Amino acid sequence: MTVAGNGKVMDDHDDVDQALKLIHAAGWSVGDTAFLTEVGVLVWLVSGRNGENVIRAEEPAQAAAWRAACDQARAVGMIPGWRVSEPGVG
Repeated sequence: MTVAGNGKVMDDHDDVDQALKLIHAAGWSVGDTAFLTEVGVLVWLVSGRNGENVIRAEEPAQAAAWRAACDQARAVGMIPGWRVSEPGVG
């Protein structure tokens, strides 16, 4: 269980679904993928674009990557209502 950017407690799957819906509703073209680094560590990458704004978040967990992407979109004023995640949450 994690605390999502909107302050609700959710499981990671719900967190990803909510972040995707929120960021798409704000007009972003965004998606995710996972890959293994050269040393065999799994990394999730969420990347997207909204006009001239670009986000790119890499984290070891999918939900954490989505929260970081939403935090980045919020930082450029392109995702209303998102409360930036606290460090270490999720």
